[in-house]
Amino acid sequence: RPKAMLNKRSKTKENVPRSNAHTASFESAKPLTMHTPPPGPLHGCVCVVDVVVEGSNGSESFKKKLESLGALVSARVDSSTTHLIFKGGREQTYTAAKERGVHLVTTSWVLTCEEDMERADEAPFERKVKPPTPGKAA
Repeated sequence: RPKAMLNKRSKTKENVPRSNAHTASFESAKPLTMHTPPPGPLHGCVCVVDVVVEGSNGSESFKKKLESLGALVSARVDSSTTHLIFKGGREQTYTAAKERGVHLVTTSWVLTCEEDMERADEAPFERKVKPPTPGKAA
């Protein structure tokens, strides 16, 4: 049913059909679809990185790689830790991971996961981890 409106210019009433064309209809609008990338190959891994190369902390670049592969990176070994990426690090970190049965792997494990875009078998990389020198406080 047309609604009578006042024409502002002529100050007279005219019949103008009621239209909702200018308003968005939320019922008919398609929902936005967010494309979430699939989880990375290391999704579900909780990693601690302790990498010291020639006396310098080399952990940052490996932390970034792990995060880009979908892993969570933690500062300390705890009950949620699944992997310790270790090279020349602290004896305390190494011992804590060993006691908890965490996968102790070399930095090559991270590079292999990144290259293949899949979680690599840890066993070959666990055998290559060198324990720290006792008393080392790197």
